[in-house]
Amino acid sequence: MAGRAGREIPTFRYSQSYLADREAYALSPELRLGAGTFTPIGQRAMIGGIADAQPDSWGRRLIGTDRRRRGDEGRANELDVLVAVPDLTRQGAIRVHDGSKYQARAIGETPTLMDLPDLIEAARAFEDGNEVPDELRRLVVAGSSMGGARPKATVRMPDGRLAIAKLPRDDDFGDAMAWEATALRLAKQAGANVPDFDLQRIGDKSVLVIDRFDRHGDQRFGYLSADSLLVKQPGQDTDYTLLAETLAPVSASARIDLEELYRRVAVSLLVNNVDDHMKNHGLIRVRDGWTLSPLFDVNPLYRHGTASSTPVSPVDDPGDRDIRNLISSAGAYQLPSARAAEIVREVELATANWDDVATGFGITREALRPMSSAFENDNRKRATAISVPDRPAGWSVAPSTHPRNQQGRFARKPDPASGPNE
Repeated sequence: MAGRAGREIPTFRYSQSYLADREAYALSPELRLGAGTFTPIGQRAMIGGIADAQPDSWGRRLIGTDRRRRGDEGRANELDVLVAVPDLTRQGAIRVHDGSKYQARAIGETPTLMDLPDLIEAARAFEDGNEVPDELRRLVVAGSSMGGARPKATVRMPDGRLAIAKLPRDDDFGDAMAWEATALRLAKQAGANVPDFDLQRIGDKSVLVIDRFDRHGDQRFGYLSADSLLVKQPGQDTDYTLLAETLAPVSASARIDLEELYRRVAVSLLVNNVDDHMKNHGLIRVRDGWTLSPLFDVNPLYRHGTASSTPVSPVDDPGDRDIRNLISSAGAYQLPSARAAEIVREVELATANWDDVATGFGITREALRPMSSAFENDNRKRATAISVPDRPAGWSVAPSTHPRNQQGRFARKPDPASGPNE
């Protein structure tokens, strides 16, 4: 840590052994591969890439409360927050080592699905500001590794896999986790790449359990948020065309990733997902570069006019996003206009049965009406009115069938130096 302007600033340098590794890659745009000391760019608190291995607001609150209960009244710096996350569950492939062991407090076992009722009660007590000294330790183990403001926990599945359990809150509008499951199912119907997930019913609450796509057994995969990819500064405006144009040069399969991103934006507009900031988009490291991670955090909202939404393009209104601007910006995704319009129509058709999907996840018919404006919105009307131009000769209209493995990652290209992949 280095001092600057009265505050501690994290520094980083690559080891010589890492630089000598033929499979080494830059952890983020801020950390170009080479010698030298790196610090965060601009007003970012932590260096991109490394920041993605830290928790966001929910996990930071847990860590801060736990530190105070242990008598540490000092303000945690960025390294303290990074180290406080359990090594086993920390997001991505970055680990913290002091030369003899991996750093992270060993404070208990990763909970299982059987522990979900206790985790819900502990999270509720913590949110209410009640004393939860015993449960807090379990929450720190389970919930301090992931980003976001919602209570969540990493749990171990019966077959040993790690998964994320998104927990209900008392101030949720309706059955929020069942609605998120609905949005994920609709996205899958629309051809988007979504992780495997399951909706668990605990009493009168739902818990959404989603596979960890940065793990396959004991293997860890590098993770980079779109926030870090863009080196986004606090308060800086961004839009999806900028993300597409920044993604293309680093993607292992740019054409496929750009069409996937375009499809996801269409889904967000048609289900009114306004929680689509740049930390809710991510990349997974593969041999030849980065590729979009499976889709996550898709939350339909019945209210419109939310200014925190990511605009479709620089001319789009974040409070009233227009799907026609998505078609107009097709060039940023390297898509012909005919294909762009066709994808929008495909997504509209695939998400039109939102009410049947919702009731399939246990949402009552009475609860559909309050949320209907999320799905029966102006963008659906605009999408149904779109006329699809004649396609160029030979242009394929089928959704991408590029092979992916069971974690949702693209199949790796053969390495000429090592022969075909096993």
